[in-house]
Amino acid sequence: TYHRLMRRFQAQVIGLLAVEQLTGAVVAQQAQLGGQASGRLGQSLAQVTVMLQTARAEQAKAAAQAGAAQAASDAAVKAEAAAHEAYTKALAAAGGDEAKAQAEKDAWTKAAKDNTDKLDALGKAKTAAALAKTEVDSLEVLRKETDRAAVLASVAGGFGGAQAPARAASDATVNKVADTVQAIVTTVVQLDQTIDNC
Repeated sequence: TYHRLMRRFQAQVIGLLAVEQLTGAVVAQQAQLGGQASGRLGQSLAQVTVMLQTARAEQAKAAAQAGAAQAASDAAVKAEAAAHEAYTKALAAAGGDEAKAQAEKDAWTKAAKDNTDKLDALGKAKTAAALAKTEVDSLEVLRKETDRAAVLASVAGGFGGAQAPARAASDATVNKVADTVQAIVTTVVQLDQTIDNC
């Protein structure tokens, strides 16, 4: 899908920019993530986590209400069927005289209205449960993306200053940069893009 392709492209561009910054292949004045940015990402992650916990509680509540509405609707269907059967029997016993079976007819009418009300409540409860599930799913995606951003920010923030002026680098520095480039490429390649398939 378009979103999956865009997310993959974004991850690849971020990885490429991080590698360019480390190797000095492209010297550009980029905004660098420092401790403040990492701290903000941590705060954002904490906020998303709280929102996710609240949404999960709301989802559980909505699911319980939908279950109760389903049980009430099932009971109303049975009550209407029983009231209809009682009316049919009373009408037959009265020889077709509706006046003699009026009490049963009124009970059946009331049961039918109650059944309609319960079906309406069930529809609303199921809609609320579906919306709550969608909210949880969206927040879970947001939390995963915030985690990924925090990982990339810690990598970029830790090595953002590796864009050194042209000068000879020691073997240890070259090895450190190579290891970091390998970690960035591995992270970008192994990003799970299947989350958008749902």
